[in-house]
Amino acid sequence: MLYLLDLLFHGEGIDKEDVQGRFSLSEASFIRYIAEIRAFLMENHPELELHYLKRERRYKIVEVGFRS
Repeated sequence: MLYLLDLLFHGEGIDKEDVQGRFSLSEASFIRYIAEIRAFLMENHPELELHYLKRERRYKIVEVGFRS
């Protein structure tokens, strides 16, 4: 999961099929990792959200401003 966070924080994004193939992750594990990353961002970086960008077919961090 740290590798995925590193990709995201460097702006590269996460391609689901690539990550699942590279690390032999099941669908359930991938979904769990995405949920954990979203929870981490909510708790530690409320100005950021993890979005799935359909055109790019990747998950990327998007700045949304501060939430109260």
